Amino acid sequence: MFNRRTTLILAVIFGLVVSPANAKKQASPPTKVEPTQPSYKPISVPLSEEDEALVSSLPLRVKVGQMMMVGFMGDSVDYSLKKIIERVHPGAIVVFSRNIKSARQISELNREAQAISLRESSLPLLI
Repeated sequence: MFNRRTTLILAVIFGLVVSPANAKKQASPPTKVEPTQPSYKPISVPLSEEDEALVSSLPLRVKVGQMMMVGFMGDSVDYSLKKIIERVHPGAIVVFSRNIKSARQISELNREAQAISLRESSLPLLI
C-alpha cells in the first residue's frame, strides 16, 4: 500500500484541489440578520441595604477579584496562596484532589484561607 510520505503528499494535493479556497465563489446577496430576544429572563436579586452598602464600599480591585476562582498547588496555605488571597481577593478557591491529604488537613487549609480572606477583604471564600 502507501507509505507515510506518499500518504502525506496525496493528502496535501487532495487538500489543495478540493479546498474551498479553490472553489469558484458565487456571489450571494447578503442576508439581513434580525435581532432576537433572549430565550431567558434575567434574574434580578434585590440586595439588602447592608449588602448594598458593603458592595458599594468595596474598591474596584476587590470587586474584580470577587469574580475570580483560583486553583493552587500544594496541600497547605503557603506563601503563594496567601499572597494570591491578599492581593487578588478571589471570590473562590478550587480544591482539587492534589490539595487533599486528610480531613483534618483540608479543614485546616479551609480555615486558614477563610481567615486570610476575611481579614483582607471582609468577604468569605467560596471553597
